This record gives sequence, C-alpha cells and structure tokens, in this order.
Amino acid sequence: MKRLFGIATLLLHLQCLANMANPVMEGTLGGSPFVNAYVDISHEDIYIQINEHFELASFKIAYHISSSKEGIQIPFLFYASEYADDFSVKLNGKPLLIQTIPSAYNIPERTKFNDFAYFFEKPAYTDYSQVLLEDAPGSGFQIALKDMIYFEADIPQGTHIIEVSYKANKWTDSWDWIKEYSFRYALSPAKYWKSFGSLSVKIEAHRCDYELSTNLGDPQMGNLNEIAEWEFDHLPAEILKISYVPKISSTAQSLIALQPSGLALITGLFLALIHFYIMLRYRKRFPHKRFSIVLILGSILVPFIFLLSWMYYFDFIDYQIGIHAGRAHGYTFISMVFYPLILAIYGLVFWLIDRRLRIKFS
Repeated sequence: MKRLFGIATLLLHLQCLANMANPVMEGTLGGSPFVNAYVDISHEDIYIQINEHFELASFKIAYHISSSKEGIQIPFLFYASEYADDFSVKLNGKPLLIQTIPSAYNIPERTKFNDFAYFFEKPAYTDYSQVLLEDAPGSGFQIALKDMIYFEADIPQGTHIIEVSYKANKWTDSWDWIKEYSFRYALSPAKYWKSFGSLSVKIEAHRCDYELSTNLGDPQMGNLNEIAEWEFDHLPAEILKISYVPKISSTAQSLIALQPSGLALITGLFLALIHFYIMLRYRKRFPHKRFSIVLILGSILVPFIFLLSWMYYFDFIDYQIGIHAGRAHGYTFISMVFYPLILAIYGLVFWLIDRRLRIKFS
C-alpha cells in the first residue's frame, strides 16, 4: 500500500510539472507605423514571403506618404518585436539609420513626441512612456516607447515612399490540442492615421507545402498556397494573421473527438464491471462474511484509477498527435479534489450491490 501511494504521488507530481508551460511562444509582431499629424499615408503595400518550412517570413512594406510640412524629424514610429534579422528602412530608396528612442525623450520638456499625443492610451498622459496597440476591437496591450524603433530624417514637403523590411519569426500557439503556427502583422495603428487610403497585401508561399489560412478572407487573386493578393479600402483586421495547423492521424482525431473524459468514462465502466465480477465470485464463496475486502479495495481503487486515467489520457492523446501537440491542458491534477465525492458515491452504490448479493447467496 505504501508503494502504491508513493507511485500515485509521483504521478501526480509529474502531471503538475507537465502543465506549467506558457501556451504561447511569441514570434515577431511588426505593424503599421504610428504617424504624426503632418504625414498622410495614401497607400500601404504589404508583401510577405514564407519560407519552405514555415519557420521564417520576409516582410517588405511600402508606405506612400505625403507631407504637409517640411523638416519633420520623426515621421514614423515602428514596433517590431523579436524580429529575426535584416531590419531596414529606406526613404525614397535611400537607407536610413535605425535608432532606439533615448530615455531623455520621455521627459515632457524634451520630448519630440508632442505631435504623437493622439495615440497614447490616455489624453492626459504626460510621461509619454507607453502607447496602446490593439489586437482586437476594444482590446489590446501597451507598448513602451523604449521598445519601439524610429528614424530621424528631414522630409521635404510632398510625396515620398518609405520601405520597411525585416525577417519575422513564427508564433506558436499551444492553446488547442494541435499547435497553431502563424505570422502576424498589426494593422490597427492605421486607425490613428490622418487618413486611410488603400491597402494591398501579397503573400507568396509557393515554397511552403502546408495548407495555410488567413483572416483576410479568400484571395481576390491567386491561391494562398502559391501567390495570393488582396486589395482593401478599409482595415480588414486588427492584426493580419497567416496560420498553419498541422494535419494529424485519424487515430489522433478520433481520440480528440472522444476527449480524455470520454476515454476515462470507458475505462471507469470497464473497471467497474471487473470489480462487480470479482465481487460476485467473492460473495458466491463467502456469502456469510459481513465485510467484503473486494468491495473495500475496489471502492478505493476504481475511482482513483478513473481520475488518474482521465489526467493521463491528455498525455496519451498528445503522444498520438506527436511533435505538434499543444500540451497546454492546465492543472488537470486538480481533478483529484473530486476523489472523496466519487469514492463516496461509488462505494455506496457497490455497497448496496454487495448487500443484495450477500442476501441472494446466503
């Protein structure tokens, strides 16, 4: 019994450790720029090329702008978290120096961001330390100015083209049974532009053999697994997302359909039938014994094994899915809090059954 208790404790401990991982591995999140009131963006071109194994994507974005004021030093603020490599900005074809924002700029008297106050989370924000990036209508997250990228350049009055390019890492979302891999680009900052002209999106994925999907709807031209193109006169989403969910075996699909709860119920019913059969044979041999050791042990073990199997069917299904299993199932060991209740109900039912068998064979 001590050995059994020790094994059960070890299994519960391992199950606890197995469910503590972060379900989302963040990749690169680039986005449309934040622009001051003197710059008008008439058109945005987004070109995304995905590599063969859906590991990296090359982003090339061109902004067609017009400036109503000369000598603007910080026309664009970029957010590009965790980009893989090759971040560059060009103004009318000429490379610009990419800089981080000096901490001194967060002091109101010295800041160069007075013309950007409209996109701060609160109108009365005085330290200019954070902005709000929306990832869904009415929701989002804060970005510290120190984590943004900017360039300084005098821009003559008139029209210009700003080109931004970088290589992006994929996102890995493990919330579901099967991991979802994606590349993302935030379109929501365009809400703050002086005006929104048009948006062109082109995705090239002919080297990638996976079945892809996107939140932009069906391509207006081409095929998403080759070259796909869209044209918009409005923002189609807060965050542009290109996703890939791996295919799994039919066995894994069937197990997911049953769910660990269904598999555990089948296991519990099977154990209960075995328990009943052994208890029946025991009562045939010992009809006059007041207490049944088979009843007692079975009432303790069957509910425990039922709950333990429910926890470990998560790992079993993950094993069948393979390397693309999400494995983020929460703290399934907490189900053990129901053990006393299930034990009481199961024990009472089988005590009544044992009582009738005892009367029958006496």
